[in-house]
Parts: sequence; C-alpha cells; structure tokens
Amino acid sequence: MNPVLASESLPTSSMPPDLWIWAVPTLVLTAILGFLAGVYLERSSVSRRLDRAKRDLSRLFTVVMDSLESAQSACAILERTTEFAMNSSQVEQLNQKRNSLLDSLTAIANRAIASRAAASLHESEPRPSSQRATQDVSEIESIDWAMEPTDSHTKLPNREAFEENAEKLIEFAEQSGLDGGVLLIKVDKQRQLIQRFGEGGFKGFLEATTRILCKSIRDEDVVCKYGADTFGILMPDVHGDDGRRIADTIRNTIRHHNFRLEEGGPEIFVTASLGFATCGPGDNTYLLLNRAGDALAKSERRGRNQLHVYSGDELEHCISS
Repeated sequence: MNPVLASESLPTSSMPPDLWIWAVPTLVLTAILGFLAGVYLERSSVSRRLDRAKRDLSRLFTVVMDSLESAQSACAILERTTEFAMNSSQVEQLNQKRNSLLDSLTAIANRAIASRAAASLHESEPRPSSQRATQDVSEIESIDWAMEPTDSHTKLPNREAFEENAEKLIEFAEQSGLDGGVLLIKVDKQRQLIQRFGEGGFKGFLEATTRILCKSIRDEDVVCKYGADTFGILMPDVHGDDGRRIADTIRNTIRHHNFRLEEGGPEIFVTASLGFATCGPGDNTYLLLNRAGDALAKSERRGRNQLHVYSGDELEHCISS
C-alpha cells in the first residue's frame, strides 16, 4: 500500500469539546482588547496630531474640525442608545464640557470676526492719504462711550446712556465714513418666566444674560440696558455681514447657556429675540433705533430665538433654531 495515499485517506478528527469551552471566551476577549487598543491608538493619534499641528495653525484648524466631527458622531451614537442612562454626576460632567467648549468656540469666532473687521478697514475704498487711514483707526479706539447713568440692577448704562451712545455712534460714522451697528436683544417669554420663577428668578436670568453679552462683545463695543427685558449693543466699524455673524453668535450663546437659579439646580431653557441694524453717514439716531426696533419686533412676532437684520431697505430673516 502506498503510505502517502494511506495517510491522505485518514479521516480528520473534530475539535475536542473541552477546547471549545476555552476558545469562545478567548475570541471574545481578543475582540474586546482589539477594540480598546483601537480607541487608545485613536486618542494617542489625535494627541500626536495636535502636537504636530501646534507648529502649523492651518493644520491645527483641520485637527480641531476633525476632532469635533468625531465627537459629534460619538454623541449621536450615545443619543440613539436608549439602554444607557446617565447618572447625575455624568450629566454634570457633560454640561461642564459643553459650556467649556461653547465658550472656547465663541471666543474663537468673536476674535475672528474682530480680525476680519480690522482687515476690512484696510481693504475699503482708497483714502486721500495715509494720514486719514491712521485717523480712522484712532477714532475707532477712542470713542468715549457714556457709561452713566446706570441701570440699578445690572449696573450697565441705562436707556438714557444708550441713546447718548447711539448719537456718538452716528457721529463716528459721519467723521470716519465707516458703518456702525446696533443690536437689540430681548429675553423671550418674560411674563412666563416671572410667573414660574418670580421677579427674583427673572432678575437672575438678566444677570446671567448680562455676563454673556459682556463676554461676547469686542473691546470697542458697549452693552447697555435698553428696557426692562432688553439689552442694546452699539458697535463701531461693523458691516452687515460681520454684524450678522456677531448677532448670531450671541443668539447661539444665550440659547445654549446653562441657566440655573442656584448652584446645582435644574437647567432652565432661556432664549432671546434679536434685531440688528447698521448706520452710516447721513443717518440719524431716530432712523437707526427705528430700524433695529423693527427688526426686533419682527423676531418677536415670528417666535422665540429669532434673528432679523435690517439690510438696506428691507428686513432679512437670518436664522432660527
């Protein structure tokens, strides 16, 4: 008999049952370890990319956007996972991360807007001489805003000071030939908030809104108390597009702010309606405030968390969400 053929004809033996008992857990453990290794390598990869990107700002922006997209995808999976219920500590951690991230993104966006506004000063129509261009910049930095009289609660310049500052803004536009902007912000559902949380609670919301606005403006802007539930921001050297971006950033910041009446208390949903208008040479205070007021009224009629911009001869509905 041919030994080779004899060996090929032998039947193969099956795996002993005892080996299966150990094989299945081993495969599961291997899969888990592989998954954890992938997560670790991904996190270390992001860390290495950040270290390299610190030397290249454009690359750093790409890394930030990629990281945000990955975080958004992970959050979407967690949102759809009904089996996982977060405890109070995890909810608090999530809120802290959200607020910290929102503050950072807001600061980055506002700085970019301010840089664009400064750059647009040098890209505008040619001036008669370089001396005039230097004078325009000094005018922007030296507007002497009226800071008194103040609102008794928020300590911001009150309605009287706001109107005086509006006149200063018009004067600035006349002297420099540059546009300015007025943004009116009104807290939504004032009556309902007072009914639910009382006058003291509503004042707490106004205090929080005051802090948000003061953090959101540029150095050359001023925040005033325009009405019982309304704020006004006056902004020199702001074109329509830049004003719209600033206004929308503020709208989003208020919308996503973690309003609480007391430390550790429940989060309260508060929004605001906004109206923005620009002014230029030849305008007057009445026209400017009328435009901003019309834009704000249109936002209120349309619903909460709205932004309207007076652009040219018509009102433009910008965004709501």
